[in-house]
Amino acid sequence: MLLFRMEWFDNVVAVIGLLLGWSIILALVWQKYRRAIEKPRLWRALIVFFISIIAFSIQVTIGGTTAKFAVLPLGVWVVYLVTAKTTWKRYRAIAWIGFLANYIFMALHLASYYSHEVVYPKREVATYIANVESAGIASVHPSAPEAVFDRSLFQSKLSSLRPEEMNLSMDWYYESRDSGRERFPYALIGVEPRWGSGIHAEIFIQSDGKALLVSRGDQYYYYVSEEPLIELGGRADE
Repeated sequence: MLLFRMEWFDNVVAVIGLLLGWSIILALVWQKYRRAIEKPRLWRALIVFFISIIAFSIQVTIGGTTAKFAVLPLGVWVVYLVTAKTTWKRYRAIAWIGFLANYIFMALHLASYYSHEVVYPKREVATYIANVESAGIASVHPSAPEAVFDRSLFQSKLSSLRPEEMNLSMDWYYESRDSGRERFPYALIGVEPRWGSGIHAEIFIQSDGKALLVSRGDQYYYYVSEEPLIELGGRADE
């Protein structure tokens, strides 16, 4: 069953998929209702439809995203049990469209996920940093050298950043703990991702100013620059 989440509404691809899914489903309901010989009341047909969406589902992981795969049509069974045999015949087609909606929404969820990866490439730094008008840095560790964020300097270096693989093993943690120095002691704040991406990420700057670490939940992306992205040795801009 499709659940609404507020964070979807700043994700243009997800919103398009959501609207497309409801358009397809409601069109199927209307077509079946219009062609029915014995038409039930429209409001009752809609109630049957929404009840029939309810299903027992299992969560499956497909290509990096999770989806709910409907297994048992619980809502359809409820409709069958509370309607008389003659009434069930009127609502049967609409009830099964309700259950079918689970698979349509699942398919569109997967299509939206892969489309999002194409429209907003996850390995491009511009996906995460599109607007730096309100950007700044904040020290997140006592070992951070004093630094100044120069917006013009930072923006001029963005295009030269290149993605690299990074080993995020526990060695990094123990190295930072033993030395007392954090590898990424600055947080980049106030930046905006590409419009419509719906991406929420944390971005950190390496202690020498020559690399960015983008954190998206359990996904990390590392970008390296030949020259510092910030001015080290100045007063920290928090």
